[in-house]
Amino acid sequence: MLDAIRKKKKSVFIRSIFWIIIAAFIGTIFLVWGKGEFGNEVDDRLAVEVNGSRINLDVYEQTRQNLASFYRQIYGGQFSPELEKRLHLPQQALQKLIDQTLLLQEGKRLGITVSKKELIDSIAAIEAFQVDGVFNRQQYIGLLAHQRLTPAQFEQSQRNHLLMEKTQNKMAESAKVSDDDVLNAFKKREEKINLDFVRMKPSAFEEKVTVDNSKLEEFLAEHKEMFRVPEKFVLDYVTFDPANFREQAGNHTPEEQERYYNRHREQFEIDESVKVAQIVLGFPENADDAAKEQVRALAEKTLDELRTGADFAKVAAERSADKESAAKEGVMGTFGRGGSLAPELEDAVFALRKGQISEPIAMDDGYHLIKLLEYTEAGFKPLETVLDEVNAGLSEEKARALALDKAMDFYNINRREHDLAAAAKAAGMPLGTTPPFETGEAAGDLGILPENAAMVTDQAPGNLTRPMSVGGKIVVMALRERQPSFIPQLAEVHEKVEQMMREESAAQLAKDAAAAILKALADGRKLEEAAQEQHAVVEETGLFTRRNDPFVPLVGNVGDDFASLFQLGEAQAAIDHPLAVGDDFVVITLKEREEANVDLLVDSERNMLRDSLLIHKQQESINNRLAELRKEAKISLGPVLRQIMEER
Repeated sequence: MLDAIRKKKKSVFIRSIFWIIIAAFIGTIFLVWGKGEFGNEVDDRLAVEVNGSRINLDVYEQTRQNLASFYRQIYGGQFSPELEKRLHLPQQALQKLIDQTLLLQEGKRLGITVSKKELIDSIAAIEAFQVDGVFNRQQYIGLLAHQRLTPAQFEQSQRNHLLMEKTQNKMAESAKVSDDDVLNAFKKREEKINLDFVRMKPSAFEEKVTVDNSKLEEFLAEHKEMFRVPEKFVLDYVTFDPANFREQAGNHTPEEQERYYNRHREQFEIDESVKVAQIVLGFPENADDAAKEQVRALAEKTLDELRTGADFAKVAAERSADKESAAKEGVMGTFGRGGSLAPELEDAVFALRKGQISEPIAMDDGYHLIKLLEYTEAGFKPLETVLDEVNAGLSEEKARALALDKAMDFYNINRREHDLAAAAKAAGMPLGTTPPFETGEAAGDLGILPENAAMVTDQAPGNLTRPMSVGGKIVVMALRERQPSFIPQLAEVHEKVEQMMREESAAQLAKDAAAAILKALADGRKLEEAAQEQHAVVEETGLFTRRNDPFVPLVGNVGDDFASLFQLGEAQAAIDHPLAVGDDFVVITLKEREEANVDLLVDSERNMLRDSLLIHKQQESINNRLAELRKEAKISLGPVLRQIMEER
């Protein structure tokens, strides 16, 4: 298999990000089908059984973690425990595993297979396995070893991945798009509406809210959980800083350097990039077609001059309308794919050879002539050029291992004594103590604790935790104090309770005012008259299309109510409830509707819509078939996963 793959050339159609494929997707697929389907795990290790195919808890947990990593990459620093909860990752992971299982079972039922050639082609197309555009066996073995996979395991996972793709393609092949579908989609997309609206702001009603202590006591009693002070913790801790062990890390052998380089190859990746120069033959202001044609002719003439020996830098300085690049001999800078370079220019320059000049490229500001000055192929920096980084990384790894060893010795010697302060004193190490903190808050100098640190707050005071990584250091911790949760007295939160009560009462008054306007409309009165009675004014959105979804001009984000706006008409001219937009409540009525101009449906637009509708219908076909398979399937959860789902 490896020899066959090695002969394959680099594919320009499939460009995969290896680390995402391996860590987030292929690894999961392998786990599901390499272990779960044929295993005989006892029930306490069973996550779910689908038509007799068993998937164990290790697979489920790996899938959940992969999803969390995926969303963490998307949301970055905004990925919080609260967001993770809202994303329902346990349910997502379970559904993903069930759907993968059903797809493979359906593929086998339909007799779909994956040929050896298809498997070879797919693996050879993964750029991370290539050197100079050709599959490289050493690269392949090294990267799989880093993920603790053998070639046989990876090839089986890839075969299953391809089988699922082919099964989905089979499910989708019945999807068709008619000319009427395209026309109706265009009409729906280009239809415009204009709305009248009245906005009721709670801030306008705050003066009407009256409060006294009896009302505040009542409000606190009704909303006590909103003011609950959460359980807090105080920890003692001893820190083992890897920086203190770097001198002991020693020298590194060539074998260690090579292993580190292969394990961290993504750190040494070189992105494909181009260094570009340009000459812009600009359009005059308010140029008509004739003027633009003159500029195109000048661009053609300039290109001929450049190709017969004219100096690009000199011509750029003399003729280019882009003065910034003209002052630098036409040089624009260095760009990667999908960067800040305009798509038209990017497509052209990445198709050039070094030193080559493009044909004139029409842009909004004129015609551009692009010259490729330098090209850097995607790949990896050679080991010998990054030895300083490799050695620094190795030293960091070894120092961290030494710090962990020292921390484990400390833990093993002292864990039965249940007295971290005495242990720290005996070892001559400083003892740190956190201020009181709640779950999810920073624990003093330790910062936000990792998820596995929950064990220290769950155990009895004094018990030492096993060493764990916190903020780049190794820490042994013990719970000093657990402060129980409680509901405060009104005197402690008087200002907060009063503010919240005022805000809630004002919001209710604003909502009631909006509802009064709607009632007046239902009684046949005009919007302007009803709004005036509530000391409000009628505003107008202006025409807009469904492409604004979910934002209505001048109104804001109306969420799921957006679609209902386009259903308004003679039968129902107003949305029948006040729309909550931010803190405000909005009454909306239809003012006018403008139908789509079908004469604007040109062939290019028609083809684009057809392609978009086909993709939508194909996915709809896949989803519908999966829904049928789920309905027909015999699915049973293991006891542990059943409990997890019941708690959600």
